[in-house]
Amino acid sequence: AALLLCTCRLSEAAIAALDASGVAAVMLVEPDEARRVATALGADVMPDALPSTLEGAALGAATELTPIALGGRSAVCVAPAEPAEPAKIAHVRAVTLVVAAPSAAMSGVYARAVRRTLRVVAQAC
Repeated sequence: AALLLCTCRLSEAAIAALDASGVAAVMLVEPDEARRVATALGADVMPDALPSTLEGAALGAATELTPIALGGRSAVCVAPAEPAEPAKIAHVRAVTLVVAAPSAAMSGVYARAVRRTLRVVAQAC
């Protein structure tokens, strides 16, 4: 499946066109998060959708796109494939988790829970 990460809101017409083409879209992604995902997947960040910009763009590769629920909100889990150009991404294996909650305090609770879980997993490996 193809995935488009967009830092802005897409129009209904754009969503319909993407859906008809088999492209999943995630809107309102923070620019820093979009750059991290692009790096992990070996993709270029596109500043606009002009055909001249898109022609030479490197598309990233992912092995899996999975819709998930996190804190009552929908999210997409993206599993990166091995980089197509190892020289470009010198063995980068990145995983980004965006934690969102109704308040900053709840976001902190979720983030601490994730960090503790990752520490347990790291110690077990």
